[in-house]
Amino acid sequence: MRRRASNVIVFSIAIVLSLVGIALIYSASHRVFGFELAFKQASWFLTGLSLALVINWTVASGFYRYRWLLYFFGVALLVLTLFFGVDARGGQRWLSLWRFNLQTSEVMKLFLLLTLAGISEKIEAQQLSRFRGIFYILAVAAVPVVLIFLQPNLGTVLVFLAIVCGWFFISGWWQEGIALVVLGTGGAIGGSLVLAPFEGNTERIVQAVVELPAQIGLVFWFTLGVLLLVTVVIPYFKRRNVNFAGYICLLLTGIIIGTMLIPSLAPYQRERLESFFNPFAVSREGGYSLIQSQIAIGSGGWFGQGYMSGTQSQLGFIPELWTDFIFSVGVEEFGALFAIFIVLCYLLVIYGVFSAAALADEWWIFYFFSGIGIVWIAHLIIGIGMAIGLTPISGLPLPFVSYGGSFLIVNWVMVGLFVKLNRRRSFL
Repeated sequence: MRRRASNVIVFSIAIVLSLVGIALIYSASHRVFGFELAFKQASWFLTGLSLALVINWTVASGFYRYRWLLYFFGVALLVLTLFFGVDARGGQRWLSLWRFNLQTSEVMKLFLLLTLAGISEKIEAQQLSRFRGIFYILAVAAVPVVLIFLQPNLGTVLVFLAIVCGWFFISGWWQEGIALVVLGTGGAIGGSLVLAPFEGNTERIVQAVVELPAQIGLVFWFTLGVLLLVTVVIPYFKRRNVNFAGYICLLLTGIIIGTMLIPSLAPYQRERLESFFNPFAVSREGGYSLIQSQIAIGSGGWFGQGYMSGTQSQLGFIPELWTDFIFSVGVEEFGALFAIFIVLCYLLVIYGVFSAAALADEWWIFYFFSGIGIVWIAHLIIGIGMAIGLTPISGLPLPFVSYGGSFLIVNWVMVGLFVKLNRRRSFL
């Protein structure tokens, strides 16, 4: 795909998705808020589009030049959010700036992509060794991950982890990428052991481990650390790969972390995870959203019930329908054809971003474009997956479509940087 074609595709489809989002938000919210939410989304869309146009007429590489300054600024915003953030929806994720609530984790995504792109460029230029580069990437990503987890915002944490995992694969570090996948799989297995129907016995075992005397617990974690050192770290530094025993040890480590992590989650987060395994068992709590979302999608058929005519959405059965479940609203009103249309739009945008990355003139641009694609892929998979029950409910919005000012504006800034860097001259 030519650079100009990828620019036209990404820019035009982003406009189409934004306009579709405004229409769906109005349909989902007009009975309660009238034009208010749709008007706000439209104003944020115009703000983001304006910023994209401004970026297109400026030196976009300045963002890259000051990437470390932006990174530490983003970390400072996350720290401020922990202490002075707006308390809503079970956590502190927004900073109140006059009449606008800034979701600092969304801003941090952009800054992290720029910073990781700089580290990877130094690795490609052989200014950093592979091992030091991997350490820097993990360390730079770990700081915002921990701060966002403390908000708590588990959905965004998953996106940041997807960025790191995807980064290893696009860098050609297959061993490290597979190791992260195995570790994450172990965490998922460990979490499911606690949340599955036989959770009673497992929880008693976990509780017994947690309540072990400090000395025994110290021995337990020390032993695990030694196993990781012997089976993963030492072989890796000797042969630059992870052997089979190392993968098994990473899997067991992930299982342990998963079983220990679940009891520490906020109640609403645990309800969401429980609803993934059996939504009817918690149908009055976390499972209610998933059940209503699936009913809405199923009732849409091929052609839908018509704009502003969906029963589940118009009667208010679906919670958070203009943010988390905007996809369900669209399918209920316009049917399966809408789902196909939306997925094709996202696939074209993602294809355009990665094709432009393959033609990039500089390494940092290649990694930055690829990072944008990874972010949108993660939001697409989780955002649609939680609406149909394939992934746990995590509150992740669909790019350009879901209601939310910070997310929409940051996405448009990414589009502006993409268009500018892909052409290196004005396109619009």
